[in-house]
Amino acid sequence: MARLALLCWLLLTSLATNGQTVYGFKEKSTTFVVTEYQALRMQSLAVSSVSAVLAAPASAWQDSQVDNANYIRLAEGKNWLRFEVANHHEDAATAFINIANRHALQNIKAFYVDKRLDPKALSVSLLNNDTWSISMPLTAFGRSTVYLAIEADWPELVQIKLSKESAFVEASFDAQFTQGFAIGGMLCLSIAALLLYFGTGNGPLLWLFAFFVTRTLLLTTTMGYNLYFFFPEYPELRSVESPILGAISVIFYFLFIENLFNLRQRLPRAHRILKTVGLILVVYIPLSLLIDTRINSAISSLMHFIVTGAIVVIGWQLYQRKVRLSLAFTIISAIQLCLGVLYYYSYNYYWFEQSHTLMFVGFWLHNILVVFLLSKQYYHQIQDKQLAQRQALAQANATRKAQEELLALQNTTQEELESRVQERTFELNIALQELEQANQELERTNTTDELTSLYNRRFYDQKILAEFRRSKRNLTPLSLLLIDIDHFKQVNDNFGHLGGDKSLIAVASLIKLTTQRSTDIACRYGGEEFCIILPETDEQGAMAIAEKLRKQVEEHPITLAENEINLTISCGISTYRQESFATVETLFSCADKALYRAKNEGRNQVQYLPINLEK
Repeated sequence: MARLALLCWLLLTSLATNGQTVYGFKEKSTTFVVTEYQALRMQSLAVSSVSAVLAAPASAWQDSQVDNANYIRLAEGKNWLRFEVANHHEDAATAFINIANRHALQNIKAFYVDKRLDPKALSVSLLNNDTWSISMPLTAFGRSTVYLAIEADWPELVQIKLSKESAFVEASFDAQFTQGFAIGGMLCLSIAALLLYFGTGNGPLLWLFAFFVTRTLLLTTTMGYNLYFFFPEYPELRSVESPILGAISVIFYFLFIENLFNLRQRLPRAHRILKTVGLILVVYIPLSLLIDTRINSAISSLMHFIVTGAIVVIGWQLYQRKVRLSLAFTIISAIQLCLGVLYYYSYNYYWFEQSHTLMFVGFWLHNILVVFLLSKQYYHQIQDKQLAQRQALAQANATRKAQEELLALQNTTQEELESRVQERTFELNIALQELEQANQELERTNTTDELTSLYNRRFYDQKILAEFRRSKRNLTPLSLLLIDIDHFKQVNDNFGHLGGDKSLIAVASLIKLTTQRSTDIACRYGGEEFCIILPETDEQGAMAIAEKLRKQVEEHPITLAENEINLTISCGISTYRQESFATVETLFSCADKALYRAKNEGRNQVQYLPINLEK
């Protein structure tokens, strides 16, 4: 807090400098001194330019009343202020003039005049902590006269502070830290309420989340991150969000209270009142864009006091009806009302400088108490559920005891009934086993190739789609290996269909020996073509398996009636690696093209075609 204290005026002294009172800011070896503020008598001079202000005689200026907190009274319309700033140090420095932003302030311009009497404009910017900042260079032992032109829509007190660059940077950092802590904490409460709603399905939590979000936005705009900060060239955007967000947050709070205490059944009259007030607020939201800022501020304050007071009354009525947690709710609402009154007086009557801090504390305290209230309600719901479970268990035990007594009365006839049931059950079990065996045989017949005992084309169509989806979901490679027996037609022509069948069976047996993993799926695709689905296998693994199979087929000729049949195979491989454009058809097409390349380049070889070549 000591660092924050350095941002205030630490030194108020009376010096004999031309008979004027001097206000100063001193830190270490650098000293800035400000003479007493003076205002131009606007009613006696028509001032429209900087040259006219500089040419105004000394009699046209009058001293402005400045209190210890550096508050200056502004009149409605355009106000001209002047004061001198002196640097009592041998090094040049930069002074920062900070003006607390108020709803009445519309436009601020500034320039200064040094010893050469040459007016120079100063840069005026609106900071994200709701403060106007003016930077002014000072030469060593220099003295300059600063002129401020401030337009106000109505009479207003504004606070003007002078600080050096390091103190200005430190104050800006502290302000941003406070804003981040306040806004981030509110946002965390909002996210927590939403997660609790998804976790528990508790209806009031959804409206509480909406209420927290609007309150977070309201706090954000009030602390400086508003439309006027992003578009300062449009004065009509000043405080335009506050009445809208305030009204929306009240509506969400009404819905939260309605769901929390079920006002429709417990307090029908209060439910109708809240519904009517909510409709009025819905109408007020678009109308607030057409209403003057000062009137909107008064309406928002009045709305807050009336609504909070009404909620306190509703809470008290709920307490009189002995509704659970109603007393805690009433106390929370009363605390919110008191904090609202304190903030209103601190902001409008200037008796507490850190009114934004008071608002932040009020927001946080109210939200934490509401979360505490909801936590207590959830605790009571768990207790009620446990009580209901114990009652249900007791009732179940009583029911079980009655059933046991009933069973004891039926023992004489139960044995015969059980014997018949067991006999019938035995018959049904036999029938079910026969049906299960028939279904398994039918399933095997439908998915298995009778000649090679490999899976058939139908099974391939089912599994390739399933494995493709699993590869896409798990982000793992999926390889497809297509196999074709070289010159199979010549085998049929030379050795007949019996030789062709034996060749197919032999190749299928070697495929089974090569695919050792339980996840590998070998199928006869049709004729002399086979395919192997290789999940979680990249192109190098697939190439190794294909090459091993090719060598096995080449090294194991088939003997048929003292004739030796030498077989070779050609293989085509493609691998799916989560290409966005790829489909099952794309994967098969690439593998098929790789197979045709192997045949065209001499057969008895393995070829790989990347899937991206199909794009």
